[in-house]
Amino acid sequence: MKTFAVVVASLLAAFFGLYQYLNSVSRAEPYPTPSQCVDFSGEKFVALGDSLTHGRVSSDYVQILSHNNKAADAVWINAGINSRLAFNALQGVDSVIACQPKAVTILIGSNDVMARLSDDRVQYYVDHWQLTHKPDFDLFTDSLTRLVDKLQNQTDAQIAIFSLPPIGETEGSRANQLVAEHNNLIRQIAAEKGLTYLPLNETLWGELQQRKEPSSHCEIDAGLMEQAIIRYRVLGQSWDVIADANGLYFLTDCVHLNDRAAAVIARLAQSFVDDL
Repeated sequence: MKTFAVVVASLLAAFFGLYQYLNSVSRAEPYPTPSQCVDFSGEKFVALGDSLTHGRVSSDYVQILSHNNKAADAVWINAGINSRLAFNALQGVDSVIACQPKAVTILIGSNDVMARLSDDRVQYYVDHWQLTHKPDFDLFTDSLTRLVDKLQNQTDAQIAIFSLPPIGETEGSRANQLVAEHNNLIRQIAAEKGLTYLPLNETLWGELQQRKEPSSHCEIDAGLMEQAIIRYRVLGQSWDVIADANGLYFLTDCVHLNDRAAAVIARLAQSFVDDL
């Protein structure tokens, strides 16, 4: 009996240690962040976004851009934070402004979409960010508009904005209907404010529609994300292998991006900065 208790205690300790490790690496800050802009004297490009930009539970497209950087004194700054809504990006934009970047890319809104999928998700974002208001489409519209206005009024940066990627790879799903609604607004803001529009959603769907094998239907589930993180961080599988195992092509867990999708983002962003 004593041996059994020791084994159980050891297993619990191992699971707790694994949980702490995965939680730590998933939340670890990317490098460099806006707070480290002062360490660089050359041109700065800022990638502003959520976990898709943060690159800890999703393939890191900012790292690809850094590796492909053609100017020796230029640097890509990662301003991505997990679970971020457009409202949170607006709250934190002063750190981006302080960098006085040459260019900013914006990829924000996937969490705003997910907040509209269920009451439980609404409550998650309210609790996580201690919001005093519901994260709805009106808040997204107001926050994104004010975010762009603030960047344009307080920096000389050229600004590009991505359309949001699919959530799940099933066209016409409720999630992707909401994605389309948010992308219509993003296109409208880009046109009204004179931003460069980067067609991420359109590019990904274009490639998906050419595939002979349809993607699996996706149920957005935190457990699927946790499995993907374990496969990547513990088993050493690539984000592409994880997506393939889940019957998906661009998404690892219905939401986050694999290396194929990150390469598309990097290509679009690189084309934008090359034209500056």
